[in-house]
Amino acid sequence: MRRLYHKNACGLCHLKQFYDMGVSSVKIVGRNDDINSIITDVRRVKHYICELENQKEYHVEKTLNCTNLYNCYY
Repeated sequence: MRRLYHKNACGLCHLKQFYDMGVSSVKIVGRNDDINSIITDVRRVKHYICELENQKEYHVEKTLNCTNLYNCYY
């Protein structure tokens, strides 16, 4: 279970709360992940941060992993 948690850990749904609190940095989880997975994560986080900065509607697409409490990083 621990390996699955780290592979799928997410916290994008909390990004707006952190942004609203003035948090200006993020930690990308998964330093031991495949480089392509890390790049995908960085791009995804950047996309949502850009939406917040441009005052666009912030909507994180929830996946099946979002319904599993073990996959939320926060």
